Amino acid sequence: MAIIAILAALLFPFTSKGADAAKSAKCLGNLRQLSAASAMYSGENDGRLVPICQSDAAQPLGLITWRGLLLPYIGGNSLNPDVKVLVCPSDPLDTKRTPSLDAATKRTGRMPTSYAINGYGINTTSPHDYIAYTPGRKTMAIPHPAATIFVCDTGVPDTVSGPLAGWTEKTRSVGTPSFGNAAMPNQWTAGNFCIYPRHSRARANVLFYDGHAASLDLAKDVVLHPPGDAQCLYDYH
Repeated sequence: MAIIAILAALLFPFTSKGADAAKSAKCLGNLRQLSAASAMYSGENDGRLVPICQSDAAQPLGLITWRGLLLPYIGGNSLNPDVKVLVCPSDPLDTKRTPSLDAATKRTGRMPTSYAINGYGINTTSPHDYIAYTPGRKTMAIPHPAATIFVCDTGVPDTVSGPLAGWTEKTRSVGTPSFGNAAMPNQWTAGNFCIYPRHSRARANVLFYDGHAASLDLAKDVVLHPPGDAQCLYDYH
């Protein structure tokens, strides 16, 4: 028994790493599906980007977010909007979600989610207005689509100080509404939705505007390259 216990202890880190890798791979697959859905939305809307949030008097809350707008393209509908493609398997809230949670909120796309659109410069330099009262801008508004984050892992950090690997989000619950945008490092604050290092070694999965998904070291690949840096992945230079 002692030998078995020792072997189990030795193998556990490798098993854990394998599980983390599998969850990250599934998350990247989710992001690619969201890319395909976004492309279909653009194809049916004169090449326009899906807006973060859009006024819609027909919806219970008078608005609909990008997730609600993409429901027809990811297998969801107003009666069954709780689609798994919107949930990262590494998100601890995944197992706590319930189909009965505020159906009206879900129809608007305001339900809890693991992903958000890059919120840098919304209403100023971004092609994504926060609430779009007019038709959104077209995909050509992105000058460097292969080097600009479109959608990313998101969460609500309890604090944005200290090492990223130590971030926690104890205040977020399945009832915490997300309107669909994530703050980037130059704008993030505790208690608000931010790009979030959900995966092992403080990595965040992201989808770029050209459709490819990648796992980023949030500190090295994102934080160290602020707006104005030619290697910044979230501004629209």
